[in-house]
Amino acid sequence: MSLGIDMSNTIFIGFEGHDGTGKSTNQRNLARWLNAEIYLSNEDSNIKGQRDAIYGRKSSSKQSMEWYESNFLKEVEEIYETESKFIQSKFENSEVVVMDRTWVSHASEENILWSEKISNKKKNIFPSKYFSEKNSSIDVGNEVYPANFFPENVIRPSVIFEIILEEELRVKRIFARGEELNKRELRIQEDHEYRTSVEEQRMKFGLIPLRIRERDEVTCSLRAVQILLGSKNMIPRKINNDLLTKELNQQQIQL
Repeated sequence: MSLGIDMSNTIFIGFEGHDGTGKSTNQRNLARWLNAEIYLSNEDSNIKGQRDAIYGRKSSSKQSMEWYESNFLKEVEEIYETESKFIQSKFENSEVVVMDRTWVSHASEENILWSEKISNKKKNIFPSKYFSEKNSSIDVGNEVYPANFFPENVIRPSVIFEIILEEELRVKRIFARGEELNKRELRIQEDHEYRTSVEEQRMKFGLIPLRIRERDEVTCSLRAVQILLGSKNMIPRKINNDLLTKELNQQQIQL
């Protein structure tokens, strides 16, 4: 990862998962136990606005191969690069940062949509020129982004977890928050094959699955800590041992 500010002393931990799976809760738990900072992907309104705008243009009308190749993919990558610089600036002196979403959110979704275009035998719009210029070693195939691909100037967390929750419980949580399902969320709810494909696609980027039961976020978070403490990428520095031990005892879990 080539970034403007040296972040070699900062450990990044990422979370992925459909809305309503408990990313924010698990993010807060890990932050408390690891004395970590929290980064929310919607906290910078300018970056969020840029992201919403480009995805809005993509979904609002049919776009040409040239637009997809020369505008959409390039602009999304630039937005993630801008976000990475923002994170660098904000957490330059931080030891551990927990993120609620990562580059994988975009990459996995685009791979699914591209795969559907292939299976439906629609016009080939694979951005071969874009990727051949970015990285000539990338093999053009049935996916937009190869497994584990991260742009050079986009933060790649040391560990990324994917939270998976039973769909009925996930939707129940969303409605309990008073949120309406958008077009994509409706499809996630109604199309089991699509939902599963997204989850499996994320795994290709090296994500670690965390399966959560209703009212069981703490146990899910503790399992994440267990994995982190056994990971070569995670060197704990300021773990809140007293708080962690207390909650471990309450949950009757041993690390």
